[in-house]
Amino acid sequence: MKLGIFSWYGFELPLVERLRAVRYAGFETVMLWWEDKEMADEAGCEAVVEAVSDIGLEIENVHLPFGGNDLWSEDEEAREEFVEAYVSRLRACGAAGIPMAVMHVTSGIEIEGPNRYGLEAMTRIAEAAARARVTLAIENTRKPECVEFLLENIRSDRFGLCYDTSHGRLYEPHAFSLLERFPDRVACFHVSDNDGEADRHWIPGRGVVDWDGFASRFPPLYRRGSLSLEVYPERGDIEPETHLTDAFAALQSLRDRIEAARGRERQ
Repeated sequence: MKLGIFSWYGFELPLVERLRAVRYAGFETVMLWWEDKEMADEAGCEAVVEAVSDIGLEIENVHLPFGGNDLWSEDEEAREEFVEAYVSRLRACGAAGIPMAVMHVTSGIEIEGPNRYGLEAMTRIAEAAARARVTLAIENTRKPECVEFLLENIRSDRFGLCYDTSHGRLYEPHAFSLLERFPDRVACFHVSDNDGEADRHWIPGRGVVDWDGFASRFPPLYRRGSLSLEVYPERGDIEPETHLTDAFAALQSLRDRIEAARGRERQ
């Protein structure tokens, strides 16, 4: 299993400089951010893909812009605008050769819950992802019932779950409930720790996430992706190289814990 990290790891540096530091630290894959100034359109995506390859990294996925509540809106115009924006981004990803995109299907807690409008709209977005040959992964955010509803009702090899360990600890009925419910739908991970109060994006082992519990529930059939961090520095005086070195060591340790748990299951 390859190890990766989000390209935005807390430092105001040019994207290429950040990517070089990621590779130097030992990571093999990287998750990109659509709203980096270097991306945001098809030409930008293609240039970034080339830069990532030249540096010796592989792209795990790109995180599309935040948002999601218009997906569920009764306002047809707002819903159509949302669908068109995400379909366009997925086409750009496909044209550039980006294999996976991550998106949020809710923002905050403003919506009441899942509905038929959201299902119809997300079905169209998922179909567009499949046509573009892009796997679309929806992230477990503050409304896990919406994620569960969509995964239950949209069955596609190119539509799955981006499981965020920090969000799981904060927002799910019990830790790892979505991971347990949909182990065969996990397309990628956002790995980070927190204090049980907020989404801190800490390096694993520095908070309260149950990493032994995570290792024991790790999807047995997960083979196609990386184990990827979404972490920021805990203090402002740390250097990027130190932060990345610490993050890589923690992720190696977590991978070892997962492999050990898998070994015990096979015995």
